[in-house]
Amino acid sequence: MSISEILLSFYKSFVIMVSRKKLVGSFIVLVTLLIQIAAISSAYDDVQGIELNDVIDISFDRYIDGIQESGYDDENPFELIVNKKYINEIFVLEMIGMKVGEVKPSIKWTVDEGGGIFTEYEYVNTKIIRIVKDATPAISPIGQTVLIIFEVILVIGAVVGAIFLYLKVIRPRYLSKKCLTCGNQATSKCSKCGRFICSECSVKGCPSCGSQKYIRL
Repeated sequence: MSISEILLSFYKSFVIMVSRKKLVGSFIVLVTLLIQIAAISSAYDDVQGIELNDVIDISFDRYIDGIQESGYDDENPFELIVNKKYINEIFVLEMIGMKVGEVKPSIKWTVDEGGGIFTEYEYVNTKIIRIVKDATPAISPIGQTVLIIFEVILVIGAVVGAIFLYLKVIRPRYLSKKCLTCGNQATSKCSKCGRFICSECSVKGCPSCGSQKYIRL
């Protein structure tokens, strides 16, 4: 799925969430979108290293049952697609995460040929020479701009969410001692949800949860 398709899909979800005033859901949609864009935009770097389906040039000496069968060097490298469809899975797993210029002294595995016959393969001094084709190209300037925009949105969303939480939940429930129904001085709070309530409003039960059990202030 391309970045544009992901953007369109999440934009529709975001609009639906906002129209229904589901602010938490909207925030989650934005976070998920940012994560997905970042995931499809992570090209080779010195942190991630080689990734699945990268095309790379490598050098190595290959041994079969202890006898050297072939060899490649920096000037005459072997081009490889990092995928188990093209080479043994163990070798692929060893390649993933390696950096350009890094060398692995030994990579070996055994193949059961059937009939009690086993063949041991060993790749000695396997070195990543260069990236021929990155499976996840570097993010475009437009994609980078989108990431920056959504990072800003996330920061703003976090600030707005924190203010909303303070004004609508923390201050009314834990800091203020005003009745949340009529605004008069609260005399107790609901033992179930913690909502402050005055003596007159408490007769009708807690408007938040319906409980009629209170704790005197």
